[in-house]
Amino acid sequence: DFLPAGERRVGLVPCAVGGSELARWEAPSGDLLLRAAAAIARGRALGGRLRGILWHQGESDSGAEAEAAAARYGERLRAALAGLREACGAPEVP
Repeated sequence: DFLPAGERRVGLVPCAVGGSELARWEAPSGDLLLRAAAAIARGRALGGRLRGILWHQGESDSGAEAEAAAARYGERLRAALAGLREACGAPEVP
């Protein structure tokens, strides 16, 4: 009870898809990016606010066949998260 009454509820919008490649989350037309943005829009319509994004991804972008993509993973992840924030209308959300 250390939070003010108006800040005691936390809602999670699960958007995880096992085995998804980062390309599916990249702007402007990644199918998972668009699905996540739509889920956030539904939450906002119910009075919710996007306060942060928690990202966890395994190694579907690694391996010999994806070596070039894996080498650029950090750069691509930063761009994908910026695109996700923008698509959700929250470019400054951590």
